[in-house]
Amino acid sequence: MAKQARILAGQTAAITGAARGIGRGTAQALTRAGMRVAIGDLDIEAARATAGELGPTAIALSLDVTERESFTRFLDDTESQLGPVDVLINNAGIMQVGRFMDEDDLTARRMIDINLHGVILGTKLALERMVPRGRGHIVNISSQAGKFGAPGGATYSATKHAVVGLTEAVRGELRLMGATDVQLSYVMPFVVNT
Repeated sequence: MAKQARILAGQTAAITGAARGIGRGTAQALTRAGMRVAIGDLDIEAARATAGELGPTAIALSLDVTERESFTRFLDDTESQLGPVDVLINNAGIMQVGRFMDEDDLTARRMIDINLHGVILGTKLALERMVPRGRGHIVNISSQAGKFGAPGGATYSATKHAVVGLTEAVRGELRLMGATDVQLSYVMPFVVNT
């Protein structure tokens, strides 16, 4: 039996890396569904432009997903301006392509910090809010590279595999805790034009 469609109108979503690309497209879809949306991005000017295009139910907030203080402030500001976060979408990510043997350590570290550590941090901070309230949904954006290793994107693939494993493990922990009204999902997009 199919699950009943969820009513999204009136709920609050916080989206990381939402000034452009998949995050922006997601924010557009959610505002059309009647949600209030916080656009979190390192590029605050692009975030403001996106929020301005989406209308009065969208706000732009500065966010560095690799910094706990920045992520906490993003969620605090979202909740003070839009209400409790019902949905967190961990979308921020970067994809540097090239031969693994040629990849410098700084590039690898940056991908891991943003694509994986950012998701870990966001998930922890959202759970701290959602579990006591007994509701919420975290959506972690992975990639098809999280299922199949992509030559020319080894470190990127590794980060996206980790996002899948993290999501599945935390989902299991929530079930064991009896926190079944807090849900975790991951999405595995294919190549997109962004």
